[in-house]
Amino acid sequence: MPLIHFVFGGLHRAGDLNKQTESFIEYILIPQKLRASICPEFLPILNDPNARTADPNSVRVLDGGGITFDRYLPSKPVALLPVDVWMVSFADIPLKKMRHWKPASHYGKLGLVFTDEFRRRNKVGRVSYYHYPDLSIDPLVVSLNKAFEDKNEEERERFSKLVTEFRKPAKLWPELNNEFAVLRITCGINEETNTEKLTYSRYAEGYDFTIEQEARLVTTGKTREITFAEADILAIVVPNSKVGDSICEVLSRRWSRVPEIIKFPS
Repeated sequence: MPLIHFVFGGLHRAGDLNKQTESFIEYILIPQKLRASICPEFLPILNDPNARTADPNSVRVLDGGGITFDRYLPSKPVALLPVDVWMVSFADIPLKKMRHWKPASHYGKLGLVFTDEFRRRNKVGRVSYYHYPDLSIDPLVVSLNKAFEDKNEEERERFSKLVTEFRKPAKLWPELNNEFAVLRITCGINEETNTEKLTYSRYAEGYDFTIEQEARLVTTGKTREITFAEADILAIVVPNSKVGDSICEVLSRRWSRVPEIIKFPS
């Protein structure tokens, strides 16, 4: 099954199709490169049932520049610690099902369709989605926490990768923007302390990640760019014929062949 990498979704959401198309051509098609980006995922750590957790919503800056929390909550059975995963994301769907791929409203309708050979060569894996209540009995999570208890660095590293690189919450639960949110604390002008709660503002609470049918090419922190060959491209998906014509005009001069151009079905 082909992989579809939709490009520059932020420009799509901004309504700037011209800039989205220009960026696609300049930064992806001409150099024949994909660029990895950071996706925040979570390391699940089993909690002490008697522990309490500071509520990020109750943070308060003290006169001396320190911070305190006015409210502590009973700890959840599993704490979710944010970690950064460097990756390139794909929609793992048949072309004939694009019409029904709802996330197109978020990510746009402009992208590259890659071959199975590209998938195999780059070890692209399908994402699995977990439900929060199940994590405390999840075998991988239990094994990860045992490795922490045993201070087994090798096993801890192995299970950390297994539970973060190709796994994702099924939904954007409210807790991810509240109890499990990260606080950014900075010291500004005149040594004033500022706090900012980092949330998943790109998505509405309750967003269903499972509908994305995501697959990932996970890279190391040192690998930012992934090259591809013309032969890796099955087709190019475009939102309309005008964009398709612009891409054809450029690739007819730059590539040895122009791939099939597919208009995203409306």
